[in-house]
Amino acid sequence: MELNEEQLKKLKELELGCLRTFISLCEENDLRWCLAGGSLLGAVRHQGFIPWDDDIDLIMPRRDYDVLCRLKMPEHYFLQCLKTEPECGILFAKLMNTDTVYVESSRRHMDIHHGVSVDIFPVDYYPDHFLPDMISRGIQRLMHYRLRSLYADAHMIRPFFRKICIELCMAVSKLILPDAQHAMTWYEQKLRHTKKSSKVIITGGAYGRKDIYEISWLGYCRKVLFEGIPVNIPVHYDEILRRTYGDYMKLPPAEERKGHHFAEVFRA
Repeated sequence: MELNEEQLKKLKELELGCLRTFISLCEENDLRWCLAGGSLLGAVRHQGFIPWDDDIDLIMPRRDYDVLCRLKMPEHYFLQCLKTEPECGILFAKLMNTDTVYVESSRRHMDIHHGVSVDIFPVDYYPDHFLPDMISRGIQRLMHYRLRSLYADAHMIRPFFRKICIELCMAVSKLILPDAQHAMTWYEQKLRHTKKSSKVIITGGAYGRKDIYEISWLGYCRKVLFEGIPVNIPVHYDEILRRTYGDYMKLPPAEERKGHHFAEVFRA
């Protein structure tokens, strides 16, 4: 179902509660983090949520992310990640409010925690040179299709020719990686041991090659307000947003101003 205006307002309020809890955890444990994706764009262009968006995206260096995954969460919160819930089907984490129910359409069939959450993506090193880059790209695409095959809406693809191509890629990924959980654990370990380089990638991100940045772009952060909450954004946010969105201060056409997450169930 697509959320109505009242539900969307409630969802955002709950997500801001998750964000405050995340910030407190990071401050208490000296963990590095900043906004990313649509949330970074929202902070810069709207000083908060993009009006038609409905999620919060955060990134952390892999070392800090791993520490977060080992922490005890506050009461009423659960950190869903490969370590805490191996069958979750994602390579990032969700800090989830356990007093809520939010069942994403794509994961409605999974016997896992379902709640309102913020998304936390690890940042890993990415190879500088051509051959390692090509190998990493191939493995990355293989994992992408293997994870996609786990989702309930994996086969709802249009147009027909694109559906055939993606169905074939998912079938091949299942042959090469029959055990998805084992493949995810192996891939995460591989990422942890990638050699240091001048580039990084947001693991589990939605923008493919656009999620690869110069490491210097994430070196320093500054504070801005996101719906009145002080948050970290990269000093080099302009380079990141231009890479991802192009002319990011220009609003998209009205027909494209739609949220991209759909819930089967939402209760709070």
